[in-house]
Amino acid sequence: MRTTTVISNGCDGPQRHVPGSPASVPCACPFCHASFPITIAVTALAIRPIPTPAPMNAQNSTPPLYAIRKGLRAWSLTYTGLQANLVHEQGLLFVASLLLNPPPQPIHALDLIARIPALYPRQARLPQLADGATGQAARDDILTRLQEPGLARDDAEILRSLVRKERVLEAILDSETEIERVKQEALRDLEAIAEYKRRHARRSRDNAVRAADNVRKAINRFHSRLERALDFDGRPHPVLRPFAEHIRQFLLHPRTRCPGGCFIYEPPEGVVWRRG
Repeated sequence: MRTTTVISNGCDGPQRHVPGSPASVPCACPFCHASFPITIAVTALAIRPIPTPAPMNAQNSTPPLYAIRKGLRAWSLTYTGLQANLVHEQGLLFVASLLLNPPPQPIHALDLIARIPALYPRQARLPQLADGATGQAARDDILTRLQEPGLARDDAEILRSLVRKERVLEAILDSETEIERVKQEALRDLEAIAEYKRRHARRSRDNAVRAADNVRKAINRFHSRLERALDFDGRPHPVLRPFAEHIRQFLLHPRTRCPGGCFIYEPPEGVVWRRG
């Protein structure tokens, strides 16, 4: 704030600014015909520029180095800042799920399949898996099981509960205080559990192995296409081929040893994938 004094030599007279401390002079105003001092303080306001607010998501305005996004008919890929398009296929769904949500430990193929509807709601119907050898659609009896991957996990939980039930029934048979009628019922229950395990345990195990095999073949088929990708000039694609090498090192051959039928993605330091 700055204060100056205006000296008037009459109501219509010229005005001049006197820097420094306020001063006063006689006024010979023809309207009042009197001489009295007039001191006018003028306050100069300093106008400061209003800063432009930073965007709320300034950190997200920077183009990502690694991103993958599913469109209506194709995928957009950003790898090391370079962009390319990908044709939709089954293996790409599984690879994208692992890239965007790296599991802390190896996950089974059934759990990987179960991730897809949550990650891509429009893919509520799981992709039709193809036979790795022929590339043809898998048989309906296989797809029926793969379309509902939770069933295999439910079967495993049922088997665990049956084991607990078996222990209870065996304790009844070994009891010296239990009446004979209760022991007979316990024996019939044990026989029913044994029959159920014979019929269902192998089915669940076979379906889990089959799912893991189909998922791995779908990923390998996708990776094989990336390794052979060419640009419009017929030269090795500058984005897809390095991306294929990345998948080979950190997804197909990770540092962590994966049990049979399991998958994991271990990205190198500094690599974080975003949904572009």
